Amino acid sequence: MPTPIERDREDLCYLVQGAREEWQQARDYFNWVTEPGLIDYAIYWSLAAQCRYHYLLQLAKEQGITLSWGEVIRFSLARERTPRYYPGCER
Repeated sequence: MPTPIERDREDLCYLVQGAREEWQQARDYFNWVTEPGLIDYAIYWSLAAQCRYHYLLQLAKEQGITLSWGEVIRFSLARERTPRYYPGCER
């Protein structure tokens, strides 16, 4: 059973990975939309996601968190199971 410190570290790693993926989704969405109002939304979403990612990444660095390549892959694969959703799009 992981200790509370190990759980906090893992939680922060998942948050960082999720924020990176949200930023990528926002950039993909920006490249996909054509409506002027949605382009503005995509820009704001991308900037907000980028700021969140950089904040969480800085927080992880301040806490001395580093990941091995195996951990990077594990966190990435765990997040891939989450379906992608683009606001304003009908699937």
